Amino acid sequence: MDRRKSPQFRWTVTCVYFAVLSHSLLAPSPLWYLGPMEPVIQEGVTSRFADYWQHLVGFQLLALLFCWARGPSGFPTVRSCLLILLGYAIVSEILQALVPTRCCELRDMVANLLGVLVGWLMGTTLFRWQAQSPAA
Repeated sequence: MDRRKSPQFRWTVTCVYFAVLSHSLLAPSPLWYLGPMEPVIQEGVTSRFADYWQHLVGFQLLALLFCWARGPSGFPTVRSCLLILLGYAIVSEILQALVPTRCCELRDMVANLLGVLVGWLMGTTLFRWQAQSPAA
């Protein structure tokens, strides 16, 4: 069996991305590694729609990874996955209010939720097509 197709590998990749996304959302200074360029880049990101795109794409990828990790087994259920993802999209934004240099914004929360829904729809569509296509 190909290791990349194993449920353990899929869930490990998903959990690693979840940890990276959580750090990006909840760190006081998520771009600290940019050094003196951090304030300039952070200002450029937050003053434009790039911030919303980051939230949308970040949660879209998380939802895609959840679909991939579920694999053909279908466990956990769609309902529980969506509840986890939607709950995380809301709670992660609320928790930002507790981080000194961050704030909770309704628009970011909406982008998170849209990202989950779009990612889940994309993931289920892609994996349904993959399951229907003949083996190469």
